[in-house]
Amino acid sequence: MSKEPFIVDRTLLEASIKDAEKDGPLTNLSELWRRSCAFYNEQLAYLAKQPNAPTIQFVTPSVISLRAKIWNIQILTVAGAKGRKRSPSNPPNTPKVKLGRKERLKGFAGNFAKMRRLMPKKFHKFIDRAEKGSIKEAVRVKCLDCSHFEKKEIAHCKVKGCALFPYRPYQNSSDVGLKEIEEKPSKLTSLPVLGNLQ
Repeated sequence: MSKEPFIVDRTLLEASIKDAEKDGPLTNLSELWRRSCAFYNEQLAYLAKQPNAPTIQFVTPSVISLRAKIWNIQILTVAGAKGRKRSPSNPPNTPKVKLGRKERLKGFAGNFAKMRRLMPKKFHKFIDRAEKGSIKEAVRVKCLDCSHFEKKEIAHCKVKGCALFPYRPYQNSSDVGLKEIEEKPSKLTSLPVLGNLQ
């Protein structure tokens, strides 16, 4: 079953576009199609109130756009720039500044302060090093948190599904080759965290 053709009055469409551009070109084509559509539908609504008026089909901006292209109707408005507009604070040729690890970690000062309150004082030196950018010490702090601050628990950790397992501190020489890792995956889905650090 085919659709019935959508009837658009060409003269009314041309008048709608001229009315939309009466003060000159618009900023972009989308605005032109929206204004033309509004004018076209207003005129149709007025005609529908007349006696013996035919059935009327209101149009959308996309119908206006397609018919204007098919019928090669002259328009003043040109296509606008594609994509998002740049703000004055971020002009197009501004180079992006890449922050170093230490600069990025300054934003987490509150998190490190909370860790210091929750961890025993003897481990604060590891937090200080992690805050300065040491990934090794950040792993150590996480492992200490997970094992309730017991170094022996880290050395004998059985949570093989943890992403930090191969990098954990205090490993035995037998653990270096990861000989203990079993073939079946761990049932671990999440690790305990030092409270909500946010």
